[in-house]
Amino acid sequence: MSKGLEDRAPALMASEAECPVIESWRWRQIGRLLDLTDRELQVVQFLCDLAPKHRIAVELDISEHTDHAHLGRIYRKLGVHGLPGLLLRVFAAYVSTDRKGDSSAQRQSTARMIGTVSSNGRSH
Repeated sequence: MSKGLEDRAPALMASEAECPVIESWRWRQIGRLLDLTDRELQVVQFLCDLAPKHRIAVELDISEHTDHAHLGRIYRKLGVHGLPGLLLRVFAAYVSTDRKGDSSAQRQSTARMIGTVSSNGRSH
């Protein structure tokens, strides 16, 4: 008989704790690329961990109303309408932080992909 997900949950959480997905220096670069405030970036980090919204408010010691306001600003800044779009934008920014030695044209192409630079090359 196979174990259910709830039986494996402690092991899954332990393995995730041992393997951080995105390093702190990359989070800072992602925040700059996406033009997020420090608090907005904290909210995004929790969202990328798929944390429930009430946990975000508790962990950041803010009201759920404030958390909702941050989320609305983040979605508007990134031009997305939900969590899947946000995750794609963060992933695109993450990928661009790993590209050392790219040409200016390659960096602009990546920036356009994540929506931080318009087609004429100017930042939003």
